[in-house]
Amino acid sequence: MRSYRPRSRFRRLPPPRSMRRRQFRMRRYAVPVRADYVMPYRLDVTTGSEVRQALAIALDAALDDVVVDCHELEVLDAVGLGVIVATHRRAVSLGRRLVLLEVRPPVMRLLAVTRLHRVLHVDRGTVGTSSLLAGDVASTA
Repeated sequence: MRSYRPRSRFRRLPPPRSMRRRQFRMRRYAVPVRADYVMPYRLDVTTGSEVRQALAIALDAALDDVVVDCHELEVLDAVGLGVIVATHRRAVSLGRRLVLLEVRPPVMRLLAVTRLHRVLHVDRGTVGTSSLLAGDVASTA
């Protein structure tokens, strides 16, 4: 059984063209981004000193931002967080940024718990669809 709903006597007109919302589609193009360093599977006590040295070399060699690809990083502890924070501070003192690409959800949760996601520059895109070259680095603050 249908419920009774009174119909309006007035026909609903579309809004004038000046009031209509324009719908834009954003296209994501594959932009190749060169990562200065690719993080290993583990960043903990066993690999901390090697990663620290490699990031220092990458920071010295880079002319602007240091892009670190984190797509393989799954294990991160306090030593690894210290390496990332120390490299970030050194980059800021040199007038550069440390940008983390493709951070996996478990690592992102750890950054959120320690509130480092407010300090570090984390690009939410992937290496293929990053907007780094356009100058729009998405900080997750």
